[in-house]
Amino acid sequence: MNEFNYDIISQYLAGELVGDELLAFEKQLQNNTALAKEVALYKSIDSELSLQQKNKTATEHLTNTLHNLGKAHFKKNEAKVVSINKRWWYAASAVAAAVILFFVFNPTKTDPFNNETLYASYVNKSVDELSIQQRGDNDSLLTKASSFYNNKEYSAALPLLQKAIENNSNDTQLQLAISVCYLQTNQYDFALKTVDAISQGNTVFKNKAQWYKALILLKQNKLAECKIALQAIPNNADEYNNAVELLKKIDNK
Repeated sequence: MNEFNYDIISQYLAGELVGDELLAFEKQLQNNTALAKEVALYKSIDSELSLQQKNKTATEHLTNTLHNLGKAHFKKNEAKVVSINKRWWYAASAVAAAVILFFVFNPTKTDPFNNETLYASYVNKSVDELSIQQRGDNDSLLTKASSFYNNKEYSAALPLLQKAIENNSNDTQLQLAISVCYLQTNQYDFALKTVDAISQGNTVFKNKAQWYKALILLKQNKLAECKIALQAIPNNADEYNNAVELLKKIDNK
């Protein structure tokens, strides 16, 4: 069985060895593979402790437990070489696992509220593809516009949709698609004006337009106005669950 001086290892990892003692120990590390592995193993446990600094109580508990376990198996005598009991490592691993479980079931808030990230997550799952039906002479223009739109090339899609709607001024689906293009190209005033007109109407797209209004305000980090827009979405709307979820995230930020 390999034998190591635990106190020297502890002092080395703590940066307490200096001068000749430090040089002598580093020489041992170079020539003794087993010792190097043992030091690396203990250092990995020490690193795990450092990762838990955000929860002071859990960290102190783990540190004290490891310290007490160490004292039970090692003698405080630098001159004496002692054996490292494998059960100590098993116990340390068990404690580390317990701390990991603590953080799994008692998660801390690590991700700050970010309106841009939230916006991206919702808009990616909210924007429907633009389906083009037969619309006479304007069909080829709409087909090209929908291709750009569905490929998320909004800058290219916008002028084509604006041209197409000249002959389809009452087409709410096209109006909604144009509002998305405005939003995705950061033309927020035009986007708001378009969705407001749709949400105040009486079409199947009115609730979708209200949800887009909330996303436009979220993108601009106008959270108070965003909440008002979300609260206006009725509970029978397809977007209602997303609206409730987003409201909670804003309130808990």
